[in-house]
Amino acid sequence: MPMHEHTSDEAPAPGVTIGSVSAILVLIGALLAVDFFLAKTDQAEVRQEATHFYSEGSRLLREGKAAEAEEMLRRAHALARGNRQYQLQLVAALLATAKSREAENLLQDLLRKEPNDGRANLLAARLAVQAGRTADAESYYHRAIYGVWHEKPAAHRMEVRLELIDLLAARHAEKELLAELLPLEAEAPDDRAMRQRIASLYLVAGSPARSERAFRALIQDDPINAEAYAGLGEAELALGNYPGAQAAFRAALVRNPGDHATRQRLELARNLTELDPTPRRLSSSEKYRRSITILQRAADALERCTTQSQGSASEDSAQLLAAAAKALTKRPRGVITNELSEEKLSLGEQLWRARAKLCPAAPSEEVLSLIMDKLSQ
Repeated sequence: MPMHEHTSDEAPAPGVTIGSVSAILVLIGALLAVDFFLAKTDQAEVRQEATHFYSEGSRLLREGKAAEAEEMLRRAHALARGNRQYQLQLVAALLATAKSREAENLLQDLLRKEPNDGRANLLAARLAVQAGRTADAESYYHRAIYGVWHEKPAAHRMEVRLELIDLLAARHAEKELLAELLPLEAEAPDDRAMRQRIASLYLVAGSPARSERAFRALIQDDPINAEAYAGLGEAELALGNYPGAQAAFRAALVRNPGDHATRQRLELARNLTELDPTPRRLSSSEKYRRSITILQRAADALERCTTQSQGSASEDSAQLLAAAAKALTKRPRGVITNELSEEKLSLGEQLWRARAKLCPAAPSEEVLSLIMDKLSQ
């Protein structure tokens, strides 16, 4: 059979050509690119807006405008809920506005995800302080000190330790305070201001010997430091070294003659030196004279106290006052011995303890109070 030949004017087969497929694919790609670009642009705008709210909120918080800061930081957190820094700053604002419950909820979420985060633990410590949970606060402070800080870790850890130290000093927690001061001193060997602060805090921690050594080291590095000499004077007072305190306060006044407070402390040290019955160089007669003066002052203090408390003195106090009156009028016979002085001092201590149960010590009784502290050691 004869074969049919195709002519040039025959119609093409129906269907989609390769060219049209390519065009469609190009169009889809273009649309996706535009959509991706728009999404990226939108995300960038959201991030930029969140950053603006965060920056403004942080500035307001630094300026002490906590309520305004909270509003800004809420917006930042709402726009970028995954941003940990924004959430932490919002917690700080909530603490400043005393919204402890909301702050705690946010903090617990943060700590579940990163329990060793330094700043989260610091904020948890502050929250615990606000709530009066001091034991929890101390625990969180320690976690913050040894936790993770992504920027300037050494500076942040020192800052946290100082905050904990202030808390312990306010609570007069001497042992715990001393435990924090020792590593802090090792961390700040070249920071004179910090060393001076630590030296003073050793007194609060009940360690006057460390305070005395720290102040002497400061003076060795800076012999014209009047504040260091004044601090040394306080350490010497706490150690019961009253002549040493006098010398330190005098040196402070030489370097800062207009310091009225130091002049008063010098006068206190002088009075203590003249009344102290404990130096070994004292003659028996001089020790006895001082013990009589101390007994008289203790009796006067207890009598003033009972008068102020409207005659509510106990029978024991009345008996002690009668014993003191008898001891003060009785003249010693023969040689004055150390035992006679100790008897008077022992009775004076009993009077002072009885007064302490009824009344707090008055500022005018500081000399007697310090002498009694030294005798009781």
